Amino acid sequence: MSKRKRRQVPARSKSSIKSQAAKAARANTEAQSVDLLTVNWMLSVMTALLCEVGFLLARAYVLFVDNDAHRMSVLAGMMLFAACVVGLISMGLCLAVVRFRTPKPPRSVILCSVVIGVLPLLAAAIINLRQL
Repeated sequence: MSKRKRRQVPARSKSSIKSQAAKAARANTEAQSVDLLTVNWMLSVMTALLCEVGFLLARAYVLFVDNDAHRMSVLAGMMLFAACVVGLISMGLCLAVVRFRTPKPPRSVILCSVVIGVLPLLAAAIINLRQL
């Protein structure tokens, strides 16, 4: 019977092993930070969407049920303001995720998040222009 020859693995120096370990640790840290960025982006998009829905519900109540509901109109304004602020944050996080994430998010998710981020800004602009 023939004996198999063992493949000789070149001996690695301690410095090359340490540099490979450092590269792997950096890659792991970068992956965790990009994942954290992605999670925060999605949370901010969902928060902006909930604020927009709250604004629409409060505004509909004022328009269709009780025109004199002052507190409800104040709540609608606060929800719109919160949606504007969180929408701006979500658009900034979207830009960061698209730039740093290696597998890019799907275009439909990016488009939906941009629409959710821009919609309250447009609503605030339209409301302010109607009051002029």
